[in-house]
Amino acid sequence: MSTKSKINRKIVIFALLALFIFILFVVLFWNNKLNVVYSAATSVKYFIGRPINWTYQKIGNGIALIKNAPRFSQEIKDLEAQNIELTNQILDLNSLKKENAQLRLQLGVRIINFSQPIFTVKALGFNDFSNLILKGGGADGLAEDMVVFSAGNILVGKITKVLNHQSFVQTIFNQENKIPVKVMPSGSLGFLKADTLFNLKLELQKNSSKISIGDTVLTSGLDKTYPQNIIIGKVSSIKFSDQELFNEANIEPSWDKGIESPFFIQSL
Repeated sequence: MSTKSKINRKIVIFALLALFIFILFVVLFWNNKLNVVYSAATSVKYFIGRPINWTYQKIGNGIALIKNAPRFSQEIKDLEAQNIELTNQILDLNSLKKENAQLRLQLGVRIINFSQPIFTVKALGFNDFSNLILKGGGADGLAEDMVVFSAGNILVGKITKVLNHQSFVQTIFNQENKIPVKVMPSGSLGFLKADTLFNLKLELQKNSSKISIGDTVLTSGLDKTYPQNIIIGKVSSIKFSDQELFNEANIEPSWDKGIESPFFIQSL
């Protein structure tokens, strides 16, 4: 068979195949079956393409891991170094906390609020003999109404005015004070006041339990100005009166207005 005859035969076969496909599409379209064929072809593509895509993704991920292995190795080393550094910082912080707790215990510092820090400051001096000036203010974390006490859980007063690096404390010797207190061990309630000579006076109701010289006077915490059980002083003398509404006692303060030692400050 000549070459020309072979070409003509192939053309005829191709033309017949094309005609057959055309007639098939016309028949399928005429009988609304073309969409079925399309769906079947799509399904075949899905089932064949899905494992191919999955394999391609896994191979690509593997290649990426191999390619980035040196970088990941360095990142792991960096993270390990950071972890060691953070662990050391935590150990140092815990050590500092223990040291602070031991120091406060030795100084007798009572923690008023465990969620608030305790500030330690020095005093600059007195203003009109009953208001204390502290070296520390708003820029140092101090604020109005913070409680000021000295070592041994002894009440000094509260902050009433704050500047950037100075604070003014209304001490227990201020005549404007009327602090609710209790006398232990009897539990008698009263009010602490200061007279013009900066002496502390205690007013007790007539029906209060009997108190004695040497009893300890503590804050009662009833007015929320000061927390309870901060030491103020001891009863030095008692004056009972049938004429007055209150019995009166003189209080020897535990804080003697000394400003050499540091003061401790905390929020309620």
